[in-house]
Amino acid sequence: NGDGNGGDWDTPEWIYDDEYYCAFYYGKRDVTADDWLITPALMLEEGTVYKLTFKYYAYYGFGSKFRVAIGSDPTVDDMDSEILYKETVSSFADRPGITQTVYFAPREGDRFIGFHHISETMEHLSIDDIHVEAYCSAEIPAAVENLTALKKSDTEVQLNFTLPAVS
Repeated sequence: NGDGNGGDWDTPEWIYDDEYYCAFYYGKRDVTADDWLITPALMLEEGTVYKLTFKYYAYYGFGSKFRVAIGSDPTVDDMDSEILYKETVSSFADRPGITQTVYFAPREGDRFIGFHHISETMEHLSIDDIHVEAYCSAEIPAAVENLTALKKSDTEVQLNFTLPAVS
């Protein structure tokens, strides 16, 4: 979003790392991270469930936070509307990263996936091996009806719905 040039700790942004061969973000620890890595436009169809897989890394023992969002335009305002995944990671230099899988059904017009680095300590974060593939129809055997979600706590949501009558 134009707030850095990736040249040093004072002007961080997402860059391609020639040593680790991945998208890499680094910055100063006394500033909160707030930067986006957004894919090129994807051909996503409504009514299809997609499988998103990616690998992420964190460094130096400081926690890194990020979230994954989807939107119709590669802008910060559009990416903030639909969150697919939110996680806190910490250093795991002894492993080659963690592979995460997220299943999602895009809304009409959704074409971009964004990775938002939101660490309070603005530590290093790498995203690698992004893969999106069609997984199944979102309407097999039919769509559920009367879906409601009730927040029970910060970590618990109760879903109620009517199962499809189609066999």
